Amino acid sequence: MDQQQGYQDRVNRVRSLLAARLDADPNDADHFGRGYFVFGGAEYGVPGKLGDTIWYVSREDDLLRRRRRLTFEWRAYTPEKISESLLRVYEELASPT
Repeated sequence: MDQQQGYQDRVNRVRSLLAARLDADPNDADHFGRGYFVFGGAEYGVPGKLGDTIWYVSREDDLLRRRRRLTFEWRAYTPEKISESLLRVYEELASPT
């Protein structure tokens, strides 16, 4: 499996986990519940090693329109850990401060 396919498989798994916890929007792959979980891309590592994945989280009900960027090292984070971190930030953004 090449690097790009490996990243895409992981992104798809994270989105599946988010959909299992929050309502998924069939018309927008980044919209779950009242938030957006946008895969911002991958910073590829040196050949043979994978780098980082970048995600952005925001909420449609956040009056301050805050957005958080999260970077995950490929080998250190499973899709389950990534989705839990994204959901934690999603909940933090629900607070007014």
